Amino acid sequence: MSEQYTYPMFVSVYDLRGAVAESGNHFFDRDTLRFFRSRIGNNIYGGRLFVTSEQAGDDSPRRYTIRMVRQYLDRTQLDVTTVGGFQHFHSYAEAHRAARRLGEQLRRGDIRPCDIDDDVIEGHLAISDYREND
Repeated sequence: MSEQYTYPMFVSVYDLRGAVAESGNHFFDRDTLRFFRSRIGNNIYGGRLFVTSEQAGDDSPRRYTIRMVRQYLDRTQLDVTTVGGFQHFHSYAEAHRAARRLGEQLRRGDIRPCDIDDDVIEGHLAISDYREND
């Protein structure tokens, strides 16, 4: 499945947001962020991963999600995909620790973006699969 995408690298969330918006994707539009009560983290991990948080309603807790940007080979629009489950993390620190681990493994070449993406597509990604061996 992974051969249908490329996985662009970014040096900052600012650059990532600009590229996604410029490609025609509305993920970072003000109205979209407001609707989902989304916040975007400032850190990028492994050049590809970042963390968002969303809040379903006033009485709902804020939860955290790891995201990755990919591009279909037959399209110019970039796609923002969820890694490990939407709102999987209960805390900012937990989400960023997991994203940092994945990013370090990407940077070292221990895993490839398509490894993460294939697990997401097939519906069996467990963040624990990518944790460092202790």
